[in-house]
Order: sequence, then C-alpha cells, then structure tokens
Amino acid sequence: MGWPQFVPTAEKDLFTRKIIETKVTMMSRMLKRDEVRLRDGVASVIQDAQDSGACVALIAGTQCDAPDEVAASVLRQLGEPAAEGIAVFNCPGAQGAAEPGDLGADAGAGTSPAGSVSAALRGAAAKHKARSAAAFVASLQRGGG
Repeated sequence: MGWPQFVPTAEKDLFTRKIIETKVTMMSRMLKRDEVRLRDGVASVIQDAQDSGACVALIAGTQCDAPDEVAASVLRQLGEPAAEGIAVFNCPGAQGAAEPGDLGADAGAGTSPAGSVSAALRGAAAKHKARSAAAFVASLQRGGG
C-alpha cells in the first residue's frame, strides 16, 4: 500500500499519532457500548466449562486498547452469573491475578509487554495453588487431621 500521497512526509509522525488517537477513541467508545461482540459460541463454551467445574480466566489486553475496557465489555456480554466466576488478568504487564470478576486497578500494573501473558499465567497458577492448599489444610483441620 504505502504512504498516503496527500500527506507530506514531514507530517508523517503527526498524521500517525492522529490516526492512532482516533482509533483508540473509537475503540474505547465501541467497548463501552459493547459493540465489539463476542464470537459465536463463546458464551456457551464458557458456561459449559464453568458447569463442568473448570477454572475460567480472561486475559484481556492488546498493545493499544485499555484492558479494563476490554474485560468489562466481555464480562457484561457474558452476564452476571458467568462473569462472577471468571478470574480477570489484564495484560500487558500483568503482575498477578485479580479476583474472579474483579477489574482492580492493580491487575494490569506494569508496562512491559514482554512475557506479560506468561507472567499472568504464572500468577494465576500460584494464586490457584495457594487457594487449593489453604482449602486442603482447612479440610484437614475440620476433619481432625
């Protein structure tokens, strides 16, 4: 395709910034209105997974869209019962796990996209292991050993 002929090369940076700014503004507006629809069948797959006892998580984030807006839109489209059981991880730079259905401000802390998905998954696994261990210990204490 190439550079648009109507824009002087000297104005390339300004033109590019304006396009990105417009794209981010429009995407934010669409996400707030839930106009970025879930793919067909996503809600039923999530419901089936939850019904079978699987742990469901949402890793939300792109390089230029607000992960909180992405996650919030997905959770609204899924509906309250399903959304309550979903752990949300905001990337890039996620440092750990948010509580199920939580869009806490620290869920997406950090700025480095490198390794952020794997960091989020490690955080989720660690949190899940800690919860499982605590539940196991509690069950032993209730049962007397």
